[in-house]
Amino acid sequence: MGALEFESLRWKALQVASAGPGAFLSQLAVLTQLTTELAKHGISVFQISTYQSDYVLVKVEDLDAAIGCLQRFCSIEMENGEEMCVAEGVQVPGAEIKQSGDCFEVHRHPLSVPDVKLSLVQLNKTFVRRHMYSLVQLLFKTPAVDDSSSLRFLSYSETGNDISVVTSDDCFVRKARELAEQGGQGVLVSPDYWRPVQIGNTKLGFAETGIVAGQTSVLVNAGTTVFYLSTYSTDFMLIKEDEWDGTLPILRSNYELLEGSFAQLTV
Repeated sequence: MGALEFESLRWKALQVASAGPGAFLSQLAVLTQLTTELAKHGISVFQISTYQSDYVLVKVEDLDAAIGCLQRFCSIEMENGEEMCVAEGVQVPGAEIKQSGDCFEVHRHPLSVPDVKLSLVQLNKTFVRRHMYSLVQLLFKTPAVDDSSSLRFLSYSETGNDISVVTSDDCFVRKARELAEQGGQGVLVSPDYWRPVQIGNTKLGFAETGIVAGQTSVLVNAGTTVFYLSTYSTDFMLIKEDEWDGTLPILRSNYELLEGSFAQLTV
C-alpha cells in the first residue's frame, strides 16, 4: 500500500451554532441528539470538534436527507444566512432505521486508551505567518532516537481564519502558551489536558452509521466532557484529564477496553 490513500466521497460540513471558544463544552447533548437522529435515518457522519465549534460532516448525496431529518427540531441556515429547507420524507437509498422501542441500537466498538496527554491549541493565520517554522516543525518533525518509542498524536483542522491543533508535542504547546501569556493575538491554549480514546480496532470505513452517537451517548449521559475527532481510518474521543478517573470505570463497564496503548488497526 502506498503512502497516500484517497477516498472519492465528497462531504458537506454542517456547523453546529457556536458560542465561541470552548463552545463544545456546552453543546455535547445537542451534538449527541443530532448524530443519533442522523444514525436513526441511516446517514453516516463524521464529527470534528475544534476549539471554536463542532462540525458534523455528511456525504453530499445524503445532504437533503440529513437536512430533512434535522430541520424538524433545529433551524438550518446556509452560509449566507438564508434559511434552508427541503421536502420532508427524503430517504437515504437502502437505509434502515434500527430502533428497539425508544432505544437506538448501535454496535459498540472496542476502545483503546494509551498513556498520553494531549493539549488543545487554537491559532489564527496571523500566528502561522509569524511562526511558520514552529508549525512546520510540529507537522513534519522526526522523533529523536531516544524518543522513538513514545506515542505521537497530532490533529490539524483549519476553518476560516482559525486553526485548531490537538497535539502531544509539549514543546509546541509550551511555545504557544508563552505567546498567549505575552498577549499574542489569536493564540489560545486550553488549560486542560485531554486523554484520547481510540474507537475500534479495524478501519471504520465510511458506510457504518451510529458510530459517533453510539460511542458518545454513554459518556454524555454521565456528564462527561467529550471532544470528538473523526479521521480517515478511525475516530477518537478526547476526555478532560480531570474527569478521567471517573470516566475510566464507565469505559471498562460498557466497552471492551485495551489500556496502555492504541489498538493496531486491521482492515
